[in-house]
Order: sequence, then C-alpha cells, then structure tokens
Amino acid sequence: MIRKQRENRFVAGEELWWPFGQYRMRYLRLQPSQQEENTHAPVVFLHGLLGYSFSWRHNLEVFARNRTVYAVDLLGMGYSDRPEPGDVSYSLNDTAERMTAWMRSLGLYSADVVATSHGGALAMRMAMMNRTAGASLLRRLVLVAAANPFSNAGSGRIRFFSRPFGAWLLRHGMVLHAASRWLGIRRMYGDPSRVTRETLDGYAGILTEPNTANYALGIIANWKSDMEYLRGHFARMDGMPTLLLWGSADRTVPVASAVELQKHLPDSRLVVVQGSGHLPYEESPEEFNREVLGFLDSELNGEEAGHCRTTRAGDSV
Repeated sequence: MIRKQRENRFVAGEELWWPFGQYRMRYLRLQPSQQEENTHAPVVFLHGLLGYSFSWRHNLEVFARNRTVYAVDLLGMGYSDRPEPGDVSYSLNDTAERMTAWMRSLGLYSADVVATSHGGALAMRMAMMNRTAGASLLRRLVLVAAANPFSNAGSGRIRFFSRPFGAWLLRHGMVLHAASRWLGIRRMYGDPSRVTRETLDGYAGILTEPNTANYALGIIANWKSDMEYLRGHFARMDGMPTLLLWGSADRTVPVASAVELQKHLPDSRLVVVQGSGHLPYEESPEEFNREVLGFLDSELNGEEAGHCRTTRAGDSV
C-alpha cells in the first residue's frame, strides 16, 4: 500500500483520509471561497479508470466558489492506498457500496455527483442504489463520457487485457513504457497539441506506483458483468436529473453511445462539446465548468429533458 508523503503531488484544499479496513482512501475537500452563505448542494467528483483527483485540477476551485467540493482518489488509485491483490473487490457494486458508505460517514446527502469515464459507470451504479436509510444520497448526476453498455469502442482492449498475456503487458507497460503513456493521454484529447507537460507529469507519477495495474485489472475482470447490470437496471434511475456531457471527438467512449444512453434516461439532457475528446474538463475547462454549473444551478424541466445541444469552446450559454 502507499502511505508515504510525496513532494509536488497534486493537492487542492484539504487533504483528508477515510479508513476502509486496513486501507485508507484519500480525498480532497474545498470549502466555499465566497463570503455569502453556502446554499448549494455539495459536489463529489469521481475520476476515470486511470485518473485521480488531479484530473479535475481546472474545475475544483471554480466549483468551490459557493459550494463544498470533494474530489476522491478511489481506493487503489491516485494517492489512496493500493490494496494487495485479492484484498478488495473493484466491481461496480462493491465500489459503489464503498462510496455510499463514505458519503454517509460524512453526512453527504442530496449531493451532486460529477463523474467521468469508468467513474461515470460507478455514478450510475450509485444512483441505482440511491436511497439509503430513507434518505437520498444523490441529487443530480453529471456523466462525462461515461462508460456505458452501448459503447463497444474498447471491447477488444477489455478482452485482450483480461487474458494472461494482456495482464502481464499491462503490469509491465505502466512501469516501463513512458512512450505508451504519452500516446495514451494524447489519444484522449480531440486536439493532442493541448496536452501539456503538466498533464503528462501529473499522471506519470501515479501510473508507475506498484499495484496500480491490479486496480485496472480488477475493473477489467468485472467489466462485462458490470455493463450487463447497468443495461438491465436503468429504470432505477428514473427521476434522477442527469446531464450527459461528451466531446464530439471522443474515441474512447464515442458520442453515439451517449445518444443511445440518453434514450434510457428520460430525465437527462445531452450536451456535446465540439472538437473536444474524452477529457473535456481538461481540454475545454471553461466550457465544461459553465455547462455543468449551469445544469446544477437550474431546474430540469420538461422542455430541457431529452434535449441535445452541441457547443464549442467559447460559446455563450
């Protein structure tokens, strides 16, 4: 497990720890910076498969101007502890149970959740178990390029890394091949020229930590059953106001799957950021912040539900 202190690690606001058995999950908390009373719902940010709280570096302080913000490093990733193989399950159900336990322990009820990629699938699973002890944990969802049952773009990679040779390559590739990490991050952007040295360095240190591959492989091992569960239980999300936000140039989870996903979420609307890739919160942060805050602060009425809109970075809203 990882418990050592690091220099130059990403920290915004307070760095806090939540115990899970012998392990600890790291999370950041930012308190409202404005002087007026905080009347907004708290916001929880959930990263993607190989991301961590650093992924939201262009967003957290903007959201924290008048609301309490949390950014989690899921157990096994980021600066959270790395459980030994077999100690912790990374299925969507078990991870959602951990996250809802964390929210209950902090008294986070009626919170908004902003989640990306595999974190988006996790947020949907959390929404399907939303009510606990008679109280609703989640108020609204923002799903950013969320992994979903209607996207087959990565199915070949999932099958490959599920096999022994693929698993061996994943474990060794994270540690040995900086070039593969560089190419992988650039592939996530609609415009690879926007990838900065800060971005590359911010992810590199985390991906080379021991046991990081076990986290990814644990998710991959449950991928098929997790997606099948989501496909069969969308009715449990009825009544959950949801924003689907995608980049038009997303090659990881193509926007076509968002159109299909929206059909199963009647209380949702879809916004497509033109030219952005899989990480619009990094690639087009001003657009992302404006769209998401506008959604969280507005009422989702009958006219907005089912709406689809394409925007460009710099467009007025």
